[in-house]
Amino acid sequence: MTLPTSDARPAPRWKSLVIASASAGAGFALILAAIVGSVFWYSSRPRPWDARAIRARYTEASTDDVDCFFLKSESARNACEEAHGDVLLTYELENTTDYDYRIGEQSRVEIMERDGKVLQPTLLRRDPGRGTSFWRLETPVFVPAHRAVAINIKGPYACPRCNADKLKSFVKDSIPELLLFDPGTHYEIELPKP
Repeated sequence: MTLPTSDARPAPRWKSLVIASASAGAGFALILAAIVGSVFWYSSRPRPWDARAIRARYTEASTDDVDCFFLKSESARNACEEAHGDVLLTYELENTTDYDYRIGEQSRVEIMERDGKVLQPTLLRRDPGRGTSFWRLETPVFVPAHRAVAINIKGPYACPRCNADKLKSFVKDSIPELLLFDPGTHYEIELPKP
C-alpha cells in the first residue's frame, strides 16, 4: 500500500528564522514597554507625607514686643505698643533622618492647623489694623542629621504688654495644634498644642 504523497514542500529555513526573530523581537518590545510603563507609573504616583522624619516638641511662648520707650510722646508710644506684640512659639525640632534638613527663606512651607480631622490655613484672627493674620515660620531653619534645634513660629497676639500669666492663658486657650508641610521634602511636622 502506498501512502499519498504531498506536493507541499517544507518552508525554507530562512523564512522560519525570520518569523522566529520577528516574534522574539515583538515579545521583547512588549516586555520592555511594560517595564518602562510600570517605572513611569510608579515614579509619577504622589509620595506620601513623612510624619516621622522630623519630630517637634513645644518648649515655650513669648511675645515679640518692640521697645517703644525711646519715643518721646505718650500717644506715639501707645500707638507703637498697640502695633506690635506678636506671640512667638518656640518648638524643638528633632531630625531623625541621616540627612540635614533645611528650610530656606524661599521655601514653600505651609503651616496649617488641625481642627479635629480637618486641616485649614492658620488663620488665627481677623485684625482690622493688620488684615488677615497668619502664623509665620522664622527662616532660615537648619536641623543637622540626628540633632535637635529650636525654631520660632510667629503669630499675631491681641494683647501687647500682657504679663506672663495672661500670655500662658492665651496660648493654652487659643492656639490649636499646628502642622507644618514641606512640599520639597514631603515632610509633615506636627507641632503639638501648647
